[in-house]
Amino acid sequence: MKHLLKSLLTGALAAALEGLLIALADPAAGAGILLQSMLFWLSAGMVIYYTKTGLPIVLQSILIAYLLSLPWYVNLVVIPGQWDHLIPLIVSTGVFGLLIGLVVRKLKSF
Repeated sequence: MKHLLKSLLTGALAAALEGLLIALADPAAGAGILLQSMLFWLSAGMVIYYTKTGLPIVLQSILIAYLLSLPWYVNLVVIPGQWDHLIPLIVSTGVFGLLIGLVVRKLKSF
């Protein structure tokens, strides 16, 4: 139960940060986009918390965040041909992966 709560906390922090980012960067974004994005990061945070690869936690977190985000890149960049969105998505995924990794490392330390 303790691990479930820690994984939910990890995901909830990432989801809240994503919601704040969307609200500030694109206030016109619909509720569906907001919900979809926040649910993704909630799930990603939980998955990253439970994953064990043998890599350092922060590096593992960044790599898994990129892996889980690949469908977003296809949906938001490749299909519509909006290549100017690729760099911001790559950067934000790396930042979210880093932050999630730091949270996971801290939560697993106690």
